[in-house]
Amino acid sequence: MTVDLESGHHRNPGNNPAYFMDTYFHHPEGLEREVTSAGFDVAQVVAVEGISYMMKDFDKNWAIAENRTFLLEIIAKIETEPSLIGASPHIMCVGTKL
Repeated sequence: MTVDLESGHHRNPGNNPAYFMDTYFHHPEGLEREVTSAGFDVAQVVAVEGISYMMKDFDKNWAIAENRTFLLEIIAKIETEPSLIGASPHIMCVGTKL
């Protein structure tokens, strides 16, 4: 786990399907640097889910239109907040090829 946090590289050493796959976890700044170094002009880095995954009874709340609207408003307000982007399970970098 420590290596995962320090390097971003997560490995499934035994190729066990019950264990999380081999992957790389980006820090938001690292993703932006990587996309820039690939020749893209970065428009923005955004949180995809934001902190919504931490909501208790997410499915139940999502099914209620009023709660869903409120959640989407919160996500829209914080999706580009630098101090919270890395708290999202998934982040996305939007850019254009130079």
